Amino acid sequence: MDYRTTSALDLFKAFEQQVMADPKAFYQNYLTVKNHVENSTAIYMGKPVDFIYQPMFFSQDDIARFQQLTDTLTGILRKVIAQYRKSPDFRRLFGFSPLAEELILLDPGYRYSFPVARFDVFYSYDGSFQFCELNADGSSGMNEISVLQDIFWSAKALAGFLEQYHLVDFELFNSWVDSMLEIYQEFAGSSAGKPNIAIVDFDREGTISEFQVFQNYFRARGYQTVICDPRDFKYRSGQLSVRGMKIDLVYRRATTARIIEEAEEIQDFLQAYRDGAVCVVGGFVSQIIHNKMIFAVLHSKECQALLTQEEIAFIKAHVPETLVIDDDGSNLRRRIIDDKD
Repeated sequence: MDYRTTSALDLFKAFEQQVMADPKAFYQNYLTVKNHVENSTAIYMGKPVDFIYQPMFFSQDDIARFQQLTDTLTGILRKVIAQYRKSPDFRRLFGFSPLAEELILLDPGYRYSFPVARFDVFYSYDGSFQFCELNADGSSGMNEISVLQDIFWSAKALAGFLEQYHLVDFELFNSWVDSMLEIYQEFAGSSAGKPNIAIVDFDREGTISEFQVFQNYFRARGYQTVICDPRDFKYRSGQLSVRGMKIDLVYRRATTARIIEEAEEIQDFLQAYRDGAVCVVGGFVSQIIHNKMIFAVLHSKECQALLTQEEIAFIKAHVPETLVIDDDGSNLRRRIIDDKD
C-alpha cells in the first residue's frame, strides 16, 4: 500500500475493523496496555493518565497542515510581541501588573520569545481547525505522549498495521534538550563550558514525573541537573545556586502567574534574571502569548493594524472571537446572551 496517499480516516477505519473483528481478544490486550500505563511515568495529578485503546493517526497531509498553521500563527505572535515591546499603549491591552510587565520587557539573552509552546486545537480531518488555547511557559504533556507511544508500539492492535503501513511517532525529549542547549550557547557564547541545569517549579505544582524524565535525559548527556523550587535559589556575587550547586541554565516550568504571586519569596531568582546572570528557558516574554488575553488582543483593531489581510483572515477563521467585558459592557453582555452560539 502506498502510505503517502493513505488518509488518517483510512487508518481509523482499518483500525476499527481490526479491533471489532475480535473484540474480546483486543479488550484483554487493552487491559495489558492499561497495566503498563499504570506502572509507567505517565502520571498527571498523581494518577496514571487516562487514554483510549486507539492511537491518534495523522497523514503526511495532516502533518504538513500542522506545520503551516503553526508557522502562520507564530509569525502573527512575533508581530504582537514586537509591538508589545515597542508600544506602551499596546501593552495596556493585556492588563499585566507592573512586575509582570517589567519581567516581560527584560531581554532573556537569546532570540526566541517562546522557545517552547503547545498550541491546542480542535482539528477535523477535512482540514478545518479552531485554536482553543495557547501554552508557552510551563507547557507539558511530552512524557505522557512519549510513554503512550512506546506502549502502543507493542499493542496487539498495531501488529497488523506495521505490516501494511509505514507508521512513525514523534521524538519529544532529545530534540528539546538539543534546543535548550543551543539556546544556552547563544546566551553564554560558544566558548562556555557545560552548564549546570535546574528544572524549576513550585513544590507540588508541576508534573514531577515529567521533570524526572527530563533530568535523566540531561544527566545521560553528562549535565549535572537538579529539580528545585524557585524559593530554594541563592544569588550571591553574581552567581545563582541551589543547595550549593552553581546554576547556569534554568528550564522554567513555573508559570509566570505563580511567580508573580510568590515574587517576595523568590527575589534571588528574579534578581539573577534581571542581571542576566542565568539563562532562563523560557524567558518571561512568553507570557504575552500564554496569557488568556491573547485571543482578545488578536481580534482587536490595534493588533489587526499590524497584520496582513491574509493574517487577519487566518485569525477570523481559526481563533474564536474573544471579548473583554468591562464595567460599561452591558450592551456587549446582551449581544453575547442573544448570540451565545
